Amino acid sequence: MLPFCPIYGWAFLSVYLLLGTPQKGRGILKKCKKTSIRYLIYVLFCFLLPTLLELVVGVFSDKVLHLSLWTYRNYPMNMDGYICLPVSMVWGVLLFVFMRFFFLPLKKLIGICPKPLAFVLATILMLCVSMDWTARLIETLRQR
Repeated sequence: MLPFCPIYGWAFLSVYLLLGTPQKGRGILKKCKKTSIRYLIYVLFCFLLPTLLELVVGVFSDKVLHLSLWTYRNYPMNMDGYICLPVSMVWGVLLFVFMRFFFLPLKKLIGICPKPLAFVLATILMLCVSMDWTARLIETLRQR
């Protein structure tokens, strides 16, 4: 199995599409001129959006598919094992740090990559993630 977990990508993508980056915000962040308030709002959304996504995916997989993909039952301040405050706080901080310090340089680096090469690499990555997800789903269903 490969080390992919689509929920992390969806969390990152949802924050980026809704808010942009802390430096070049979009939506409600674009209206906020004070940097400290903009960063505070950004961290809050980096905390809330992935947590909400994790809750929805966890409940859906458990209740509809009858698959428990993870559990936080042994963690403090958890909600039925689907989410917990310490992990949500880590989500918020790590996502903010990545978007604040690493995203724009990475985007610039990807931007200088020749378009045909970028397309091939993106296609390979998408195939790897899809195959990994499919293999994990098949393995989980076989264990039932």
